[in-house]
Amino acid sequence: MPEYLHRFYREHMRADGLIAFQVTLGESDLFIWAEADLTGLAGSSLERHRRELEDFIGRNPRFGATYAPYPVNKDAPEVVRMMAQATELVGVGPMAAVAGTIANLSASISCRHRAKSSWKTAATYLSIPAGSAW
Repeated sequence: MPEYLHRFYREHMRADGLIAFQVTLGESDLFIWAEADLTGLAGSSLERHRRELEDFIGRNPRFGATYAPYPVNKDAPEVVRMMAQATELVGVGPMAAVAGTIANLSASISCRHRAKSSWKTAATYLSIPAGSAW
């Protein structure tokens, strides 16, 4: 795994009335703002979606290696379907959408648990290291 890089820009971010928390697992490093600290819920979501993706790639290694769109069945895990759908639109391989999809699924837990999130843009309130495999 690559060496951790200090995300200095996080120290300068502010969102009045929101609580910042960080969820990390493997290469995934999510920084989330919400009205409540949902570290446990977001962490569980991250763990589940990563596991589903890793299991799918274990059974379908081409999904993790191709630079071209990869069609999947409707019974594939949600994370896999979302990645395939997003990248089919632009003609690239599904791993191009892994960071955004994992972040979306992990952070959306706050919406499902009534902690109103206040993300203006993914780059502002949910940070994912560029070049990350996850």
